Amino acid sequence: PSIGIKTAVKVMQLEAGLDPLAPESESPRLRRQGEFYQFVRSVVNRKELRSSFEPTYLYDARHWITSSSLVHDFTSEEGRELRCRWLEEHTLWSNEYDQLSFAHVMAINRLERQLRRVEPDVYSAGARLDRMSDSERVLYGLINDNVDWHQWHSILSDDEKSGRTDPSLFISMDDVITDMTRVK
Repeated sequence: PSIGIKTAVKVMQLEAGLDPLAPESESPRLRRQGEFYQFVRSVVNRKELRSSFEPTYLYDARHWITSSSLVHDFTSEEGRELRCRWLEEHTLWSNEYDQLSFAHVMAINRLERQLRRVEPDVYSAGARLDRMSDSERVLYGLINDNVDWHQWHSILSDDEKSGRTDPSLFISMDDVITDMTRVK
């Protein structure tokens, strides 16, 4: 489940042994960073600014981590780029909570990936679930409960960023779920 940025900040303060209700526990930089991320969310997710013909991809900072236990590939260029973007974002705000910067970087990465790979948007994914039969929904629930793919997040490769890769070649999680529900 996705929690809001304000709630995440309060949890981080509690984990650091601070009282989140005390005004002095939130530094001005931390407050500005949280407000900026909320502003980004409100602008990107605003329906009034969208054409009814464009896909609806949402900014959702939901990757709240404990930075001491992040698993990623140190040998790949994509992993190096993730670390660099995260460090750059964290350095920009200069506060003690790198989890906020990571959640923002992952939300931006997700938006970029969805746009480049032309993944199903919020409404297409919901419509696909609505078209499922009862048995397909049960199977979908079983798959989601037993597979951890929501904990793994692919990152765009250099070829994808430069446009040298055909987006139709990528298999989305919706495609995998659809194929798995067809198996009898």
